Amino acid sequence: VRAGVSAASYIRLCWAACSTDYDGDGDEDLFYSSGHVYGEIDDFAGSGTSYRQKNLLLENLGGEDPSFGNASEAAGPGFQVPEVHRGGGLADLDDDGDEDLVLAVLNGKSYILRNDGGDAASWIRISLRGKRPLDPAGALVRVEAEGLPPQTDAATRGDSFLSCSDPRFLFGLGTAASASKVTVTWPSGARSEYLRLEARAHWLLEEGVAA
Repeated sequence: VRAGVSAASYIRLCWAACSTDYDGDGDEDLFYSSGHVYGEIDDFAGSGTSYRQKNLLLENLGGEDPSFGNASEAAGPGFQVPEVHRGGGLADLDDDGDEDLVLAVLNGKSYILRNDGGDAASWIRISLRGKRPLDPAGALVRVEAEGLPPQTDAATRGDSFLSCSDPRFLFGLGTAASASKVTVTWPSGARSEYLRLEARAHWLLEEGVAA
């Protein structure tokens, strides 16, 4: 409630929940896919809700105690379409430096919401290759950049509701020209540090190998 999430999401029935820096400013925003479970809900006048629902995008307004504002109305026509949404995953499908959304619809066609404009800010994409295993699920990546608080993300292979997302990491860097330091904590417990990684580039970081 204090963060402003409850007021925007309460009337919806949300399924997929994804954190994504959709505008590249260096903090995590929130996406929720929405759709009710009861088709009959439309017959109940005054329920305040519906079977087909619009998806929800909440922008992180920053600060030490983050709060969120509803950015759905300004997010383009794709967020104005009511459907019975279920799964949702994130991927930079066009490799332009911002994350797009792939959405599943109950008894309907899946579709893509392409992010156009999130790459106006600086960004860095990171892939990991471990020793054992090569796919380092559970690894932690911490990114530091000038003018921004540190960002941390974990390597997961299943998230959201019955969905998975792009295994590559994508961090918004605001106006920074590079990530001043990237720290990877591998599943083995080993740690690697990489300094001054150039922005707007894809970096492959291998356990035990300098960048």
